[in-house]
Amino acid sequence: MKTKWLISIVLLTLFSLYWYKCQYGYYDEYNEVKGEFEKIKGVKIIKLGVGNYDIDLEEIYATIMVEDKIEIGFGSSIHPSSFHEESPVNIDRFGEWEFQEFLCTDAKISQDEWWKGSIDFGKNGSFNHHSTEKISNIKDAILNYQSIGLVVAKIPEYPDIGMIQHIGGFPKFFYKFKHTTAIRPEFKTVNCDSLKKVAIQW
Repeated sequence: MKTKWLISIVLLTLFSLYWYKCQYGYYDEYNEVKGEFEKIKGVKIIKLGVGNYDIDLEEIYATIMVEDKIEIGFGSSIHPSSFHEESPVNIDRFGEWEFQEFLCTDAKISQDEWWKGSIDFGKNGSFNHHSTEKISNIKDAILNYQSIGLVVAKIPEYPDIGMIQHIGGFPKFFYKFKHTTAIRPEFKTVNCDSLKKVAIQW
């Protein structure tokens, strides 16, 4: 009986620690991210949310407004370190525009392709070389949002498609569309060779 009680107590303790981590640990990181946004002058948080609860907060995302009344959406996986260290910066909305990307890792078949609705700067960012200012993290992106705006202005609007070199040498196709569009435009045919023929090279 003592052994069963001991096992029960250990399991209850482990469960309690896990629950505490999930509940309060999440809020700590969420509040840290919120605080980092609030430290930056002229930033107003429109939305700050969590898309996927796990042991760690992997899916914090945000929409903010900067001084020029431009709304900027940052895709998931924002951490407190994302404001200071070199980190991925995924922008899924800029002003009136949203984005779509399509990566071809196999030109022959569509099995290894994936979708992502953002343009990427920062660590391993495909669009870094097109920005006039260095963008290493989210704070850099906010402070240099006008430079990002110049990049966004050049991105082809659907049905036009751009092509850029992604890390690993794979071609990545992308376009922008207005966020008020009722139906999110997508590629009708998943065929990398066909896309290469019509895409605008960046």
